[in-house]
Parts: sequence; structure tokens; C-alpha cells
Amino acid sequence: MTLPVFTAMVTGLVAQTGVGMVTGMLTGAGLARAWPHDRAHAFFSRTRWNVDTLGIMLAHLIVRTLLPHGDGGAAITVAVDDTLF
Repeated sequence: MTLPVFTAMVTGLVAQTGVGMVTGMLTGAGLARAWPHDRAHAFFSRTRWNVDTLGIMLAHLIVRTLLPHGDGGAAITVAVDDTLF
């Protein structure tokens, strides 16, 4: 059940126009009236996940998406914000 909640939260974060809180994410994903709010809150408070692993996986996804296939020698510039740390 973790992946569907994570996917909904990311979709809601990208789509919402207000503050990036759980209620805003649910609204942005169109789930504010369909899901109980505690389902989303429990994802952030009780689910075990590693921010470093998530960041590395996201970086791989972005690089694979931005660089042409088979172009292993291409350079990409990455700006890192360490706010989370």
C-alpha cells in the first residue's frame, strides 16, 4: 500500500497550487474527499523509508529521462540543495 500512497502524494505535490502540506497534496491529487487524511499522514509518520535512497533513485530517473539513450559520455550539471539535511 506504500507505493500508491507515495505516488498520490508526489502527484499531489506537483499538481497542487497551495502550500505543500498533506492536505494540499491530497487536494492536488484529487483525493481530498476520496481518501481519509490519516492514510496520507500515516505514510509520512509511520512508513520506514530512507531519504538518501529515494534521492539516488530519483536522480537516476531524472538522468535517464533527460539524457538520450546510449549517450554514456554526455555531461549533465546538477545543482544540489541541502535544505533537507
